Amino acid sequence: FDKKEKLNPYYIDHNPAWLGYEVSNEFLYLKSSVNDETGDFRKFTDPGDIRYYSLSATGKKQIDSSQIFRGSFGFQRTENNNWQWLFTRDYSSGSPFLIGDSTTCDTRLNGIIMSAEYAAKVFEKFDLGFSLNYNVDEGLKFAHPRPTSKDREINFCTGLAYRINNNISLGLRATVYDNVEHIDYSQDPGALTTEIILIKFRGYDYPNVLRMTSESRYSYNNGYSAGLNFLFENSSSFTLTAFADAGFNKINVKDGGTNPISEGFWKKNFFNSGLVSLYRLSNSTWLSLLYSLKLGNNWAKYPAYNVVYSKNTWNEHSLISGLEYSFNNDLTTGLEVGIKYTSYNFNDYYSNIFSKSKILDYMLNMGIKVNWSNKLSSFVSAGFNSNNIGSSDLNYSEQSSYFTDYRIKDLYFYQTGFNQYLFNLITAYSPGFGGEILINLNYSNSIPGKSTRFSGQHRSNSTIALEYRVAAY
Repeated sequence: FDKKEKLNPYYIDHNPAWLGYEVSNEFLYLKSSVNDETGDFRKFTDPGDIRYYSLSATGKKQIDSSQIFRGSFGFQRTENNNWQWLFTRDYSSGSPFLIGDSTTCDTRLNGIIMSAEYAAKVFEKFDLGFSLNYNVDEGLKFAHPRPTSKDREINFCTGLAYRINNNISLGLRATVYDNVEHIDYSQDPGALTTEIILIKFRGYDYPNVLRMTSESRYSYNNGYSAGLNFLFENSSSFTLTAFADAGFNKINVKDGGTNPISEGFWKKNFFNSGLVSLYRLSNSTWLSLLYSLKLGNNWAKYPAYNVVYSKNTWNEHSLISGLEYSFNNDLTTGLEVGIKYTSYNFNDYYSNIFSKSKILDYMLNMGIKVNWSNKLSSFVSAGFNSNNIGSSDLNYSEQSSYFTDYRIKDLYFYQTGFNQYLFNLITAYSPGFGGEILINLNYSNSIPGKSTRFSGQHRSNSTIALEYRVAAY
């Protein structure tokens, strides 16, 4: 429904040089949202309940005929409730070097998010763009030893767009980011006689369990990516955009106070590409087709002995097609169908655990948009995803209870098929003065299939967002 206007490298490949293709009006966008994810169908490393709150303001301004700016500022809060042991912000990055303690409780992260984008026409056929994202937050765990964390994220991207002619354009994009997480365990004034029991993972099993009075962990996470993007547009009937990106990110983990010692090194290499086309079959009918390919691998080592701890590979192919039909200016319907194939290969040499999975997903989504009047409109959609495990294999021997009782659930999760049901409702109201109000409701529920490991469990995700748009400048 809205993707027809978003079929360009700004949305497909995040190239800031195409900021002029960003579809929002020059309004002030004030948005508040609450997200809640809960249920027992999850990995062991996932919190039992994740709640995310955000409040943001976003605006865009056409400075002159050749320059445009867009920026946002906001506050966010993440609550990881019923979280077992862990206290690592990016626990799902793929790095095996996780730290925690022997408690299960609630954790919160409070932060500030800022972003800025700028694009300008530097020559007749060249556009240059820049984007900067800066986030900071601090975390606290509400149980002895009450560890704290401080995180800082910087992401900088530059892009170039070249218009070959009225129909064909090429683009380049390069992105670099640098993130730092500092976790601090210190003696809890309310429990001076209680030792701190730290759990340091280097794989799925055999963690280092230490009794200490204090500890500090520093995670230096940085990376780089670059890519090419392409746009062909014939405003009357056909649009096609494509991209290809490659890059890496790595994490250096160090423990200790004044002179931290290296605890581990992790690196991820990836290649992502895709092609999206949109064809106008008639004045009222649009047909779209998307194909994407994702390849990647990551590996971890212990620098002191240059020993490889783990090596993982994966690949993903997606094919999705959509059809949209407008009965008139006030009623539009749409249908999407898709299939996705994913293959994982995990090799944990440190723990002597090996896992393989081949997964086939089928997707179906249907939607309808209704303009009730010139002031009120609604969009509603419902979808179904079927995740099927084609084949899987899990090999291990002589593991400790840390794996057989706990961390094995992480691998079981990747080898369990499920059905997911989705629902979305958007209502927009323009009172005729003072701007526009939008309410967005999203809900999904994932239910495992024929599995005794997660029998009777589910995982739901719900979001409610309220947005106010006004011409404030």
